[in-house]
Amino acid sequence: MQWDPEVESPATIAVIGAGPVGIEAALYGRFLGYSVDIFDAGRPARLPTLWHHRPLGTSVADCTTPLGHAALRSQDEGYQQPVADQQWTGQQYADEYLIPLAKSDLLVDGIHINSQVMEVSRLRTPLEDQSDLQDRCNDEFRLLIKSRDRGLYTRRADIVLDCRGAMRGSCGWGPAGGTTAGAAKVQEHVHPWLPCDSRFEIRDVQGKQSILFGQSPAAIRFAEEWSNLLSNRSAPHVVEALRRLASVHLSHNPEAADRSPPELDLRLLWLIPSVSISSDAKAVQAAAELSARHPNPKEYAFLVILGIERIARDDNGRWTLELLQADDSTVELSGDVFAPFPNPRPTPVIGNELRSQEFLFQAHIDNESERTQPSFYVDWPGWKVATHEPQYYRLGSVKQPNDPKGLPEAYQQIRDLFALLGARANLNLYDIV
Repeated sequence: MQWDPEVESPATIAVIGAGPVGIEAALYGRFLGYSVDIFDAGRPARLPTLWHHRPLGTSVADCTTPLGHAALRSQDEGYQQPVADQQWTGQQYADEYLIPLAKSDLLVDGIHINSQVMEVSRLRTPLEDQSDLQDRCNDEFRLLIKSRDRGLYTRRADIVLDCRGAMRGSCGWGPAGGTTAGAAKVQEHVHPWLPCDSRFEIRDVQGKQSILFGQSPAAIRFAEEWSNLLSNRSAPHVVEALRRLASVHLSHNPEAADRSPPELDLRLLWLIPSVSISSDAKAVQAAAELSARHPNPKEYAFLVILGIERIARDDNGRWTLELLQADDSTVELSGDVFAPFPNPRPTPVIGNELRSQEFLFQAHIDNESERTQPSFYVDWPGWKVATHEPQYYRLGSVKQPNDPKGLPEAYQQIRDLFALLGARANLNLYDIV
């Protein structure tokens, strides 16, 4: 490497993101004696909590670590480690593992909630200065934090671990992922929750025409979870939601007291934009299977389009969409709820917070034929977490970003990174505790 990555404790580590990877990375650092601050724009384990009653799709053994269980055991002598092959829901994962870790003695004093990292810079070295990477490596980071309680303030760190998951934007709603006219004006009014998310409310879609847009994994999951709602009308949470809805309606219409509670009335039109062969095929296949399960087109239907040319929302909350179809014709569509989940779009930058140029470190190559080979960090298993900025690392699964199934890969990255920082190739706390 073109700088010396070794940093002895008690150096200071700033962790951005208090999700599963951020909490685990902070815990690993604290066990090794580093001083650790964790900054999160919300609260710890926010995404698993939003995952709610949806199964994680992975075992307890794959989403927890021996280090985490050791920390919880040190807090509570009566702690019972969960069965390894058990499968948690997102809420269980947060309540039984992540939040107790965040509240443990090792981490609680260093967690800063509702604290968004606005900017990352160096204390003395301009970020655009690429002349001496070792000088920049030796210089402290300066983090500008926007806190809901404290306002703007700064913190310093020797190492920054960005643990917010994939740094991705998303494709637009227009043809080929382009921009839709009017999208910027209505962005804040879209429906952002999937049916199994904790903040999803049946009252928001009951009796309304909902429009789902996208062919991403999230869009497919939305449609499948919506189908499960239709297929499980007598589920306790559905019955309870309708009962609450009826009580609100009764308070405004006393003459309706003799009426029975309303039945579940969901209507979904799934718009599948044609973007790529692989994602299109998965989405269309899922949509066709759901059509066979719900043949009533008033309850569920799908339409393959090129994209949305124009979108608007009136003062009554009614959406109007101008769709571009495969034959280059346009058609206008109206609805009450608009839920866009387009494909994610990878971005080459670390994030807006680190205001420096993106470049790769090129090794000195004596043989011209070797230029086709990887040019940096090839001997270090955790090289993928490194960025162009010395001592700024991005942790999280590359293959499965923001997916619980990718946590084993992220835990491996944490182990490899701290072995690098400690200059000890055999350092593995997961085997020691």
